[in-house]
Amino acid sequence: MEVSIIIPSHNEGVNLKNTLESITKNTEFEDYEIVVVDDASTDNSTNFLKSDFKDVKLIKTNVNCSNKARNIGAKNAIGDVLFFLDAHVFPLTKFWMEDLFNFAKKYEKSVCGPCISVYGSPEVKGYGFSVINTKLNIDWLPKKTEVPYEVPMIGSACLVTSAKNFRKIGQFNDNFLSWGYDDIEFCIRSWLMGYRIFVLPNVDVAHLFRSNLPYPVKNEDILYNLLITYILHLKHSRMDKLVSDLSCEINVNILFDLVRKNNILNLRKISIKKRVHDDNWFFDKFGIKIN
Repeated sequence: MEVSIIIPSHNEGVNLKNTLESITKNTEFEDYEIVVVDDASTDNSTNFLKSDFKDVKLIKTNVNCSNKARNIGAKNAIGDVLFFLDAHVFPLTKFWMEDLFNFAKKYEKSVCGPCISVYGSPEVKGYGFSVINTKLNIDWLPKKTEVPYEVPMIGSACLVTSAKNFRKIGQFNDNFLSWGYDDIEFCIRSWLMGYRIFVLPNVDVAHLFRSNLPYPVKNEDILYNLLITYILHLKHSRMDKLVSDLSCEINVNILFDLVRKNNILNLRKISIKKRVHDDNWFFDKFGIKIN
């Protein structure tokens, strides 16, 4: 099997069905499988697979966490190249899968993704993204060239790499809670470990951006994921600035209790041993001004 498409889905309803229909409609590539990981949905939103998409491999979990769902999907996938897709994305270019697959196979130590356009407003497009402040809020980047090029980060809405790379990079972070910062942490880690991240500007995938998620997410969970990203990969002075900023909106001791409980400081030591660059190198490479 050449390609495994892994889709985490929690209460996605019709979005998941539309995503699957869009994949099959816009794909002439034949050697692929689709793995849907239903991470504790409460709305029976994957029941239709039994009748409408019998070939889709369905895995059900009892934990609502997109990172864990992606990792479970990857462990059950048999493709040489892994496509991680949200359950609300819609490929717009006919050979999207072939183009991403061929690039991932050609450039061995790479992670790649398409241009992301806004569903319903196809003229609004982002070509990878960067981070702009201490809380790692993102800024989508404009198109630079017609051919693939390096970008700081690509979104987990459509992220592609070989199964071999995914294992070596270390999968998505299983210590994260529910939602937030998953793609940012994965991309920073990939760069620091010597992998390169590319956007394919002529591959277009529409993403349904939503003002509200179809499930509750706690603000402290999001901030915990942010703090983990800093602890694992960024220097102490940057982390001190983050803690100072966060103390204005949350009791940071709550977050650090979780850090200690989950042994995140030991994971930092492991992360540092694996990397070939530090965070200064990464920030300097892309002109990111976060001190």
